[in-house]
Amino acid sequence: MKDIIEWLSSRNIKVNNSELIHRAFMHSSYANEHKRNYDNERLEFMGDAVLELWTSDKLYNHKPTLKEGEMTTLRAQLVCEKALSMYAKQLKLNDYLLLGIGEEKNGGRNRDSIVADMFEAFLGALYLDQGMGPIDNILSEVLLPYLNNPHNGNLQIDYKTKLQEYVQGDVRCVGRFQVLPLWAHLRGGHDVRAHYAPRRARDQKQRAESSVLDIPRGVHGTGRDQPHSGGRALLLRRAHGRHDSLCVHDVRKGSGDLPL
Repeated sequence: MKDIIEWLSSRNIKVNNSELIHRAFMHSSYANEHKRNYDNERLEFMGDAVLELWTSDKLYNHKPTLKEGEMTTLRAQLVCEKALSMYAKQLKLNDYLLLGIGEEKNGGRNRDSIVADMFEAFLGALYLDQGMGPIDNILSEVLLPYLNNPHNGNLQIDYKTKLQEYVQGDVRCVGRFQVLPLWAHLRGGHDVRAHYAPRRARDQKQRAESSVLDIPRGVHGTGRDQPHSGGRALLLRRAHGRHDSLCVHDVRKGSGDLPL
């Protein structure tokens, strides 16, 4: 079995806590089958923050002519699920995934959602063990080429951010998210209910956004990519003169408004 520690050693990275690094590759299906009381989800949370900081720093310093909205759009493209999976596979990091038997048989080793989560967990573990130095080296190898020329990677358009830019640029309308405890009413009395609760608050908000949009036939998305599909759908609706109200639910407790 391949060992991620050897992969890191080949890059002159000497690991201090090998258990922490291995945990980053432990999917919940493996942890359940082997009666482990931990998996890579907490490290994924840490890696998400590390990745956002790194990309923000590079965009700020490498793209001095970009405006805030343009930097936000490009960052979203660079760290979407498809992109993260692509970086990890380019580095062959998915070879080191620890999966349950069923997940392995179902193609989990190459599934974008699993590989992207693993990549974030790996970045989180590496940061905790080594700091930002090795992370900068690894991300510069796989991510900087797309930062300098995002069209090369066929990275998806961030429709959610484009929708925000559209609304914020229209002085006739004020956009906001109305957050409700469980579900929201759409026009015509149609209900949208939460079927699951994503782990991270950011994913909760994004999936809530996409779930209430009237997505046309042929426009779909899952996981990180759902908000982009939803944003595209509403942009299409606005382009055809449909100015529907938007009410977004969140699966977290409490209620209130979130700014668009």
